[in-house]
Amino acid sequence: MQVWKHAPGGLSVLAIAGAVVLAATDVEYAVAAGPLLEINFISPVSGASRPWHSQVAYSIAAVYDGKSTKFGELEPNAVVLEARYVPDVAVAAQLGHELPDALVTISQSNCAGCHDFNARGAGPSYAAIGARYAGKSGAAAAIAANIVRGSSGVWGASAMPPHPDVSAAQARAVAEWIISHGNDAAVQYGVGTTGNFRMIPVGRPGPRAGIVATAFYAGPLKAGDTRRTGAGADRIIVTGAAHP
Repeated sequence: MQVWKHAPGGLSVLAIAGAVVLAATDVEYAVAAGPLLEINFISPVSGASRPWHSQVAYSIAAVYDGKSTKFGELEPNAVVLEARYVPDVAVAAQLGHELPDALVTISQSNCAGCHDFNARGAGPSYAAIGARYAGKSGAAAAIAANIVRGSSGVWGASAMPPHPDVSAAQARAVAEWIISHGNDAAVQYGVGTTGNFRMIPVGRPGPRAGIVATAFYAGPLKAGDTRRTGAGADRIIVTGAAHP
Protein backbone atom coordinates (compact mmCIF):
# COMPACT_ATOMS: atom_id res chain seq x y z
CA MET A 1 0.00 0.00 0.00
CA GLN A 2 1.43 3.35 -1.05
CA VAL A 3 0.48 6.85 0.04
CA TRP A 4 -0.41 9.61 -2.40
CA LYS A 5 -0.23 13.03 -0.79
CA HIS A 6 -2.99 15.04 -2.37
CA ALA A 7 -4.90 18.22 -1.64
CA PRO A 8 -8.40 17.51 -3.02
CA GLY A 9 -9.74 20.97 -2.33
CA GLY A 10 -6.30 22.46 -2.05
CA LEU A 11 -7.76 25.13 0.17
CA SER A 12 -10.62 25.50 2.55
CA VAL A 13 -12.34 28.86 2.23
CA LEU A 14 -14.03 30.22 5.34
CA ALA A 15 -16.17 33.34 5.60
CA ILE A 16 -15.66 35.02 8.97
CA ALA A 17 -17.29 38.37 9.67
CA GLY A 18 -17.43 39.15 5.98
CA ALA A 19 -13.74 38.38 5.41
CA VAL A 20 -12.38 35.51 3.33
CA VAL A 21 -9.86 33.35 5.18
CA LEU A 22 -7.80 30.91 3.12
CA ALA A 23 -6.44 27.84 4.85
CA ALA A 24 -4.20 25.36 3.05
CA THR A 25 -5.17 21.72 3.50
CA ASP A 26 -3.15 18.59 2.86
CA VAL A 27 -4.87 15.21 2.93
CA GLU A 28 -3.17 11.84 2.54
CA TYR A 29 -4.94 9.03 0.72
CA ALA A 30 -4.03 5.37 0.67
CA VAL A 31 -3.72 4.25 -2.95
CA ALA A 32 -3.99 0.54 -3.73
CA ALA A 33 -1.48 0.64 -6.58
CA GLY A 34 1.04 3.27 -7.51
CA PRO A 35 4.24 4.77 -6.13
CA LEU A 36 4.38 7.97 -4.10
CA LEU A 37 3.27 11.08 -6.01
CA GLU A 38 3.65 14.57 -4.56
CA ILE A 39 3.26 17.95 -6.22
CA ASN A 40 3.69 21.15 -4.24
CA PHE A 41 3.80 24.85 -4.99
CA ILE A 42 7.04 26.37 -3.74
CA SER A 43 5.85 29.85 -4.64
CA PRO A 44 3.70 31.84 -4.47
CA VAL A 45 2.15 30.92 -1.15
CA SER A 46 -1.58 30.39 -1.04
CA GLY A 47 -3.50 33.42 0.11
CA ALA A 48 -1.03 35.84 -1.45
CA SER A 49 -2.40 39.00 -3.04
CA ARG A 50 -1.15 40.54 -6.28
CA PRO A 51 -2.30 43.60 -8.27
CA TRP A 52 -4.59 42.92 -11.20
CA HIS A 53 -2.75 42.76 -14.55
CA SER A 54 0.56 42.04 -12.81
CA GLN A 55 2.72 39.02 -13.60
CA VAL A 56 3.12 36.27 -11.01
CA ALA A 57 6.14 33.96 -11.06
CA TYR A 58 5.49 30.40 -9.88
CA SER A 59 7.65 27.45 -8.92
CA ILE A 60 6.46 23.86 -8.46
CA ALA A 61 8.23 20.70 -7.29
CA ALA A 62 7.11 17.18 -8.18
CA VAL A 63 8.17 13.77 -6.88
CA TYR A 64 7.06 10.52 -8.50
CA ASP A 65 8.35 6.99 -7.92
CA GLY A 66 11.34 8.30 -5.97
CA LYS A 67 12.35 10.72 -8.73
CA SER A 68 12.18 14.49 -8.46
CA THR A 69 12.02 17.50 -10.77
CA LYS A 70 14.25 19.29 -8.25
CA PHE A 71 17.21 17.05 -9.06
CA GLY A 72 16.46 16.69 -12.77
CA GLU A 73 15.29 13.07 -12.47
CA LEU A 74 11.81 13.98 -13.75
CA GLU A 75 11.27 16.08 -16.85
CA PRO A 76 9.91 19.57 -16.03
CA ASN A 77 7.18 18.95 -18.62
CA ALA A 78 5.74 16.35 -16.25
CA VAL A 79 4.07 19.33 -14.53
CA VAL A 80 1.25 21.42 -16.01
CA LEU A 81 -0.15 24.55 -14.37
CA GLU A 82 -3.71 25.80 -14.77
CA ALA A 83 -4.39 29.38 -13.60
CA ARG A 84 -8.12 30.10 -13.64
CA TYR A 85 -9.83 33.43 -12.94
CA VAL A 86 -12.82 33.12 -10.63
CA PRO A 87 -15.15 35.97 -9.61
CA ASP A 88 -15.36 34.49 -6.10
CA VAL A 89 -12.52 32.44 -4.60
CA ALA A 90 -15.07 30.46 -2.57
CA VAL A 91 -15.68 28.30 -5.67
CA ALA A 92 -12.11 26.93 -5.54
CA ALA A 93 -13.17 23.81 -3.64
CA GLN A 94 -15.73 23.01 -6.36
CA LEU A 95 -13.25 22.94 -9.24
CA GLY A 96 -12.16 19.61 -10.69
CA HIS A 97 -8.78 17.98 -10.20
CA GLU A 98 -8.29 16.29 -13.55
CA LEU A 99 -6.40 17.72 -16.49
CA PRO A 100 -8.02 17.19 -19.91
CA ASP A 101 -6.45 14.31 -21.84
CA ALA A 102 -5.53 16.76 -24.60
CA LEU A 103 -3.22 18.67 -22.25
CA VAL A 104 -1.62 15.45 -21.06
CA THR A 105 -0.81 14.67 -24.71
CA ILE A 106 0.56 18.19 -25.24
CA SER A 107 2.82 17.95 -22.18
CA GLN A 108 4.16 14.51 -23.15
CA SER A 109 4.91 15.47 -26.76
CA ASN A 110 7.25 18.14 -28.12
CA CYS A 111 4.39 20.63 -28.68
CA ALA A 112 5.76 23.08 -26.10
CA GLY A 113 8.92 23.50 -28.16
CA CYS A 114 7.01 25.54 -30.77
CA HIS A 115 3.61 26.42 -29.31
CA ASP A 116 2.73 28.50 -26.28
CA PHE A 117 -0.78 28.77 -24.91
CA ASN A 118 -1.09 32.52 -25.34
CA ALA A 119 2.03 33.90 -27.05
CA ARG A 120 3.48 33.12 -30.46
CA GLY A 121 6.67 31.07 -30.52
CA ALA A 122 8.09 29.22 -33.51
CA GLY A 123 4.46 28.38 -34.22
CA PRO A 124 1.13 30.05 -33.42
CA SER A 125 -0.30 30.02 -29.91
CA TYR A 126 -3.20 27.73 -29.06
CA ALA A 127 -5.28 30.85 -28.42
CA ALA A 128 -4.61 32.08 -31.97
CA ILE A 129 -5.40 28.67 -33.47
CA GLY A 130 -8.62 28.44 -31.47
CA ALA A 131 -9.67 31.93 -32.58
CA ARG A 132 -8.99 31.20 -36.27
CA TYR A 133 -10.87 27.91 -36.39
CA ALA A 134 -13.75 28.66 -34.01
CA GLY A 135 -17.10 27.80 -35.61
CA LYS A 136 -15.61 26.45 -38.84
CA SER A 137 -16.90 23.16 -40.23
CA GLY A 138 -14.31 20.37 -40.31
CA ALA A 139 -11.84 22.39 -38.24
CA ALA A 140 -11.07 19.63 -35.72
CA ALA A 141 -10.37 17.09 -38.46
CA ALA A 142 -8.09 19.53 -40.30
CA ILE A 143 -6.08 20.41 -37.18
CA ALA A 144 -5.80 16.75 -36.17
CA ALA A 145 -4.50 15.82 -39.63
CA ASN A 146 -1.89 18.59 -39.45
CA ILE A 147 -0.74 17.34 -36.03
CA VAL A 148 -0.20 13.77 -37.23
CA ARG A 149 1.05 14.41 -40.79
CA GLY A 150 2.66 17.83 -40.35
CA SER A 151 1.93 20.94 -42.38
CA SER A 152 3.52 23.91 -44.12
CA GLY A 153 2.25 27.27 -45.32
CA VAL A 154 -0.73 27.28 -42.95
CA TRP A 155 0.77 29.87 -40.59
CA GLY A 156 3.31 31.62 -42.77
CA ALA A 157 6.66 30.20 -43.80
CA SER A 158 7.18 27.99 -40.75
CA ALA A 159 6.43 24.28 -41.10
CA MET A 160 5.18 21.83 -38.48
CA PRO A 161 6.85 18.41 -38.47
CA PRO A 162 4.74 15.23 -38.39
CA HIS A 163 3.98 13.52 -35.07
CA PRO A 164 3.60 9.80 -35.84
CA ASP A 165 3.81 9.03 -32.10
CA VAL A 166 0.49 10.85 -31.54
CA SER A 167 -2.50 8.63 -32.33
CA ALA A 168 -5.44 9.82 -34.43
CA ALA A 169 -7.64 9.81 -31.32
CA GLN A 170 -5.12 11.86 -29.33
CA ALA A 171 -4.71 14.35 -32.18
CA ARG A 172 -8.47 14.73 -32.46
CA ALA A 173 -8.76 15.35 -28.70
CA VAL A 174 -6.03 18.01 -28.88
CA ALA A 175 -7.72 19.68 -31.86
CA GLU A 176 -11.12 19.74 -30.17
CA TRP A 177 -9.61 21.17 -26.98
CA ILE A 178 -7.84 23.93 -28.93
CA ILE A 179 -11.06 24.93 -30.69
CA SER A 180 -13.20 24.78 -27.54
CA HIS A 181 -10.80 26.08 -24.88
CA GLY A 182 -7.63 27.40 -26.50
CA ASN A 183 -9.08 30.91 -26.61
CA ASP A 184 -10.70 30.85 -23.13
CA ALA A 185 -9.90 34.25 -21.59
CA ALA A 186 -10.51 32.97 -18.05
CA VAL A 187 -7.82 30.26 -18.07
CA GLN A 188 -4.06 30.27 -18.57
CA TYR A 189 -1.84 27.19 -18.82
CA GLY A 190 1.85 26.56 -18.47
CA VAL A 191 4.01 23.48 -19.03
CA GLY A 192 6.98 23.05 -16.71
CA THR A 193 7.92 23.57 -13.07
CA THR A 194 8.57 27.31 -13.38
CA GLY A 195 6.91 30.10 -15.31
CA ASN A 196 4.55 33.02 -15.00
CA PHE A 197 0.84 33.68 -15.09
CA ARG A 198 -0.91 37.03 -15.19
CA MET A 199 -3.55 38.38 -12.87
CA ILE A 200 -6.06 38.91 -15.68
CA PRO A 201 -9.68 39.48 -14.64
CA VAL A 202 -12.64 38.77 -16.89
CA GLY A 203 -14.84 41.84 -16.72
CA ARG A 204 -14.76 44.06 -13.66
CA PRO A 205 -13.40 42.06 -10.68
CA GLY A 206 -15.17 42.22 -7.35
CA PRO A 207 -13.50 42.14 -3.91
CA ARG A 208 -13.62 38.32 -3.71
CA ALA A 209 -12.16 37.66 -7.17
CA GLY A 210 -8.83 35.95 -7.72
CA ILE A 211 -6.81 33.34 -9.60
CA VAL A 212 -7.03 29.66 -8.65
CA ALA A 213 -3.81 27.91 -9.67
CA THR A 214 -3.66 24.10 -9.81
CA ALA A 215 -0.56 21.98 -10.42
CA PHE A 216 -1.07 18.70 -12.27
CA TYR A 217 1.18 15.69 -12.77
CA ALA A 218 1.03 14.90 -16.48
CA GLY A 219 4.15 12.78 -16.89
CA PRO A 220 4.27 9.09 -17.76
CA LEU A 221 3.11 6.59 -15.15
CA LYS A 222 4.96 3.51 -14.02
CA ALA A 223 3.64 0.16 -15.27
CA GLY A 224 0.93 -1.09 -12.93
CA ASP A 225 0.06 2.36 -11.58
CA THR A 226 -3.74 2.57 -11.64
CA ARG A 227 -4.11 6.30 -10.97
CA ARG A 228 -5.04 8.59 -13.83
CA THR A 229 -2.31 10.74 -15.30
CA GLY A 230 -3.17 14.42 -15.32
CA ALA A 231 -4.31 14.42 -11.70
CA GLY A 232 -4.15 17.61 -9.66
CA ALA A 233 -2.10 17.42 -6.50
CA ASP A 234 -1.79 20.98 -5.21
CA ARG A 235 -3.84 24.15 -5.48
CA ILE A 236 -3.37 27.74 -4.36
CA ILE A 237 -5.38 30.95 -4.50
CA VAL A 238 -3.94 34.35 -5.35
CA THR A 239 -6.38 37.16 -4.67
CA GLY A 240 -6.50 40.23 -6.87
CA ALA A 241 -5.85 43.73 -5.62
CA ALA A 242 -6.16 47.17 -7.15
CA HIS A 243 -2.92 48.94 -8.02
CA PRO A 244 -1.82 51.23 -5.17
